[in-house]
Parts: sequence; C-alpha cells; structure tokens
Amino acid sequence: MNLLPSEVSLQMRFDAFCKKVLTYTNYKLLREGQKRREQSYVFSDFEEGELEQYFYTYDTYPVLALKIELEHIRVFIENEMLYQALLLLPKKRLEIIILSFFADMTDKEIGKAILMPKSSVQYNRNVALQYIRKMMEVYTEVNEKQKNKNEFFSQDVRKSIFGSKQKLKTKTILLAVSGDTEALMEVVDIYKPYIEKLSMRVVMDENGHCREMVDETVKRSLEVGLIAAIMKFHPYI
Repeated sequence: MNLLPSEVSLQMRFDAFCKKVLTYTNYKLLREGQKRREQSYVFSDFEEGELEQYFYTYDTYPVLALKIELEHIRVFIENEMLYQALLLLPKKRLEIIILSFFADMTDKEIGKAILMPKSSVQYNRNVALQYIRKMMEVYTEVNEKQKNKNEFFSQDVRKSIFGSKQKLKTKTILLAVSGDTEALMEVVDIYKPYIEKLSMRVVMDENGHCREMVDETVKRSLEVGLIAAIMKFHPYI
C-alpha cells in the first residue's frame, strides 16, 4: 500500500525527532557524568563536614541524581520520568513546582517572587501537576507492560534503525503522541537498537579490564526521555 505524501512526511519528521531527542538526551547524560567526575575530584580535597556549606547534604544525593537548576535554587531528582516531565514544563510552571514542593514556598510567596497573582500561581501549579501525573501514569503502564512482554531483543546494537523505520505507521505515531501506552511501547521497541547503541559505556570489571557494555541506567533514562518527548510532538504543522 502506497503512503500519501503527508504520511511519508510525518514518518520522516517523527523519525528525525526521535533520533534528535535520543541523541541530545545522551549528550546531556554524558555531560552530567563528566561534571560528577570533576566534582568528585574537587570534593576529595575537602575535609569531612566541609561540604555541607556548599551543597545541601552531599552524602544524601545518589550518584545518578539528575539536576535542575534555577536562578536561586538547585534540586536533584532521582526519578528519570519525573525529571523529564519537569523539564518539559514551561519555565513559569517549572518555577512554580520547584518553589512550591522543593523550597516550601506559599502561593503568595511564589507569586511575589515570579511577579504573578496568587490565583494564577494556583492555576498553573494544578495544570503542571495534572501533566506530571499523566506522564508518570503513562510511563508506569508502559514499564509494566514491557516487563510482562518478555520479548527477546537483538544485542547487535550497531544495527541501523533505518531498516526498522517502515514499522513507524502513521496510526502508531498518532496514538503514541496521544499517550496510548501500546503505541508508545511499539515506538520504544523500534528504537531499541539505537537506544542501546547510545547507551554503550566503558566500564572496568572486577579484574581491572575495561570493556564496553550497555549501561542499563542510561538506557532507561533514554527510554524515559523519548516517551516524555513523544507526547510533546506535534504531528501536524
């Protein structure tokens, strides 16, 4: 069956979009990893207890925590899906959520800080929370269904994703954008070889030998980032 030009255009745009999201997310993870390594060298120069004046409490933050930094506050998020959902919020709504739940500021205090009426702060916080809740529910459902599928995925991480692009049907794309979990799972499955290729990291085993392998934490972060971004994709321009 021949595809209409508009359908071909949608598939190509969606494919390019997904690859761009995955590549950029991986780039951010690599940068964060480098920063953590650099900070670990700096921290080693401090005496025990000195770090408290520079960071909240250094030993309470996991190595793989993700950072969101605003003008006057820095927070660390452990949950990848929550992190991605927060980053996709408009700037004002992100500020409201951070100041409300991480800085324990009242709506009146937040409104004064960001120059917004108290009623508008309440409205934007509720809208942001609804979006975050939806994203978390969708990801949880996708994650559970993936666990139950028990499908075998090829370990040939160098396989090109281009050959799988024909599986990206227009209907699947539209359903995935709308938050359909089955469609989101299908898209993630299609890009799995590409995700695994980006997730490759050099690690040292117990014998001191370096080898390249898929970092499961990075892989999960890429999957989460892709799901979050897909639901922001605009199929019609």
